[in-house]
Amino acid sequence: MKIKTVVYGVLSSLALCAAFAAPASAACEGPFATVAAVMACQTANATHPTEVYVDGGKVGQVSGSGSPLVRQYFNCASGIGIAATCNHGQVSGQAFFPALHDGYSRSGDAFAVVGYDSNLYLDDVLVLDRGKQSSLGVKTCHGDQSVNGRVTYFVVEFYVDGFGPPLLDHDCF
Repeated sequence: MKIKTVVYGVLSSLALCAAFAAPASAACEGPFATVAAVMACQTANATHPTEVYVDGGKVGQVSGSGSPLVRQYFNCASGIGIAATCNHGQVSGQAFFPALHDGYSRSGDAFAVVGYDSNLYLDDVLVLDRGKQSSLGVKTCHGDQSVNGRVTYFVVEFYVDGFGPPLLDHDCF
């Protein structure tokens, strides 16, 4: 009985937090042709003060009230423009190699490019051993200073398909 009460209380607290969380601005996900277009969207949709970064570098800020936010965007290697997320999940075919050159806000998004079917490294440390011949390495990068500290983003540092030399040797932007 006591466990049910604790679990219910935790779930209620999480639901309440979600209800009062700042809404994500889906309108400003991209892709955008220019940094000016990113800033125009952020300005038109700002409810909080927001610092805007592209490839880890600060490109501007917009005013608002409440707690400051940090929004990250990346120049997508596929040529679609500037977006908050260049790729959504596993990428194959012609989109695979450009996806290896994109930046990511979360390490998991970078790992998802190969669908988690490789040995995965984060900052040269093996984090998931799948017993495969292929390996994907993701590197933590630090951009400009923000209100929350230095902006952190991730890049695919290397990919080895198991049949030859690394297909990539990538560094931070």
